[in-house]
Amino acid sequence: IVFTSNLFLMFNIRKINVCDIFVLIWGMYYLQDIIYPQGLINQILQLIMIALGLFSFFQCILNRSNPELIRSTILLILMYIVYGSIIIMFGDNIDKTVDSTYLKASFNSLLPILFFYQQAKKQHLNAIRIKVYFFFIAAITIMHFMQVDKVAMLMLDIEENTNNVAYMILSLLPFAFLFNEKPLLQYIILSILVFYILLGMKRGAILIGIIVVLLFIYSSIKEQSLGKKFLVILFSVILVGVLANYIGQMMNTNEYFANIIQNTLDGESSGRDKIFSSIWSAIKRDTNILKLILGHGANSTINYAGNFAHNDWLETLCNNGVLGLSLLLYFFISFARTLFCSRRRLSEPLFYCFVSLFIISFLKTIFSMSIQSFDMCQGLLIGFLSYHALSQNSRI
Repeated sequence: IVFTSNLFLMFNIRKINVCDIFVLIWGMYYLQDIIYPQGLINQILQLIMIALGLFSFFQCILNRSNPELIRSTILLILMYIVYGSIIIMFGDNIDKTVDSTYLKASFNSLLPILFFYQQAKKQHLNAIRIKVYFFFIAAITIMHFMQVDKVAMLMLDIEENTNNVAYMILSLLPFAFLFNEKPLLQYIILSILVFYILLGMKRGAILIGIIVVLLFIYSSIKEQSLGKKFLVILFSVILVGVLANYIGQMMNTNEYFANIIQNTLDGESSGRDKIFSSIWSAIKRDTNILKLILGHGANSTINYAGNFAHNDWLETLCNNGVLGLSLLLYFFISFARTLFCSRRRLSEPLFYCFVSLFIISFLKTIFSMSIQSFDMCQGLLIGFLSYHALSQNSRI
């Protein structure tokens, strides 16, 4: 709280609003097991965030002039409410808290988009506030990363392991585009985030991160004046050189990381090909037309493969059928359309921030799970940028 207060004073923000409270609650939630044990506190914090998100959800439903991206988000949430409610009421698990994770994950992923869209609409959210949030979110996320790493090492008694929090850190990369007035700070931010992504050793996160870094370098060179291009190119060469050297050192000293890279080059997919095959075979075997259209129900992939699909398109087809797949496709089509329209209203840094956000959100659907695991910072940027991308009175 003291850290956040100092940030607000540094950026000359005097009044606290509901956005600040939401982000602070999110931070407190992820400090579980760091400053307080898991239990009642984190459950209450999660319920408060969901309640704030649901309030914005109903506000959006009552508004008939929502932009396409917000409409597609509402449709996905409605679908997850239906399927999530069915598994809670009719699921086989005696412990209903297990069945409720499907619905909670969907709420935590998508409701922040609507919440921050509404806050941007009310002028409670702006670029300065988002920069403040970044430092707070990044600090909490890195602490969470280290805590997860520590717990994994203690439980598994190993020194090297993959860390899924790398995907949370990946979601922070678009924020680097916002600090275009301070190139050195941008490259410091980018270097720190990429360092932790590499440390997480998640192949999908590393690959997407490389693409975003290349986009960042391209946009930085493109938008700078001729006199500053040399400086940007110099920073870019230093960044790429440092990262290449660090990866080389990891390949030489970290056997686990070296094996991951080698397995990737050899086409090994950590057993995901077997998961894909099991789920796809189950879908093809079932000739029930109703199941083809509506799917097999929430978390049905676990019944067929013992795990989630680790691919949103296959996961959605199995769980929610062609109907769900169509809604997922509609979401990303509306995302792409909003991005295309934003070119005229967003400044260069914000536009490329939006592009990187789309790249991360879409590619993660292929390499991992995305639509039900958007991080809060993704919802923050999607909500904020989608409002300004289509607002007639906006040019930021």
